[in-house]
Amino acid sequence: MPANPRIHPPGYPLHIVQRGHNHAPCFLDGEDFDTYLRMLNVALEKTGCRLHAYVLMKNHVHLLLTPSEPGAVAKLFMSLGGSYVPYFNRKYGRSGTLWERRYYSSVIDSEEYLLCCYRYIEMNPVRAAIVDDPAFYRYSSYRANALGEPCKLITPHESYMGMASDAYERRLAYQALFREQLEPGVMAAIRASLHQSKPVGNSKFINKVAEITRQKCEIVPRGRPQADK
Repeated sequence: MPANPRIHPPGYPLHIVQRGHNHAPCFLDGEDFDTYLRMLNVALEKTGCRLHAYVLMKNHVHLLLTPSEPGAVAKLFMSLGGSYVPYFNRKYGRSGTLWERRYYSSVIDSEEYLLCCYRYIEMNPVRAAIVDDPAFYRYSSYRANALGEPCKLITPHESYMGMASDAYERRLAYQALFREQLEPGVMAAIRASLHQSKPVGNSKFINKVAEITRQKCEIVPRGRPQADK
């Protein structure tokens, strides 16, 4: 069965997941995580993509970003693949591919789902039982978004900025979001849309994306979606 076409309209936020080949680890120590983040920063500067949230897990990566122009996301991953994979292979004396052939991506409705997607991404280490508070995980954007820790990778999205006019109040409002669990229906919608490379949002938003991209954007029911931490 052919893979679903990726839907990347410029100016719309995307939730992207890239996994290690056969779910193998992509990061084995702190140097690997730090090196990837440095190379991600270079790729963001090259492509003009704006990164709003991220988390690096041992065998996969979540990014929430807005592309600047058509093809920007593909260029970003080409840049990362051309820098991080050779680094990893040299360090560990290996060769060949590191990542799965395709990354998953989903256009996010900024009005209804974007802040949910922030939470989905930054709560990954908690769901994986690595930490019991996202603030304790070093390799995510939570400390930047919730605590104001400087991070040159992050460009706040308008939805994040709209939570309050003052930076301190914004951080408090953001922290408050994490005191409540995401509703199971929201989690399921994010996962299903991601796995099928389809937009997540209300019907009006999905129809708008379909009109812009001239692609089918409806989710095809396929039973229970696979859990994606």
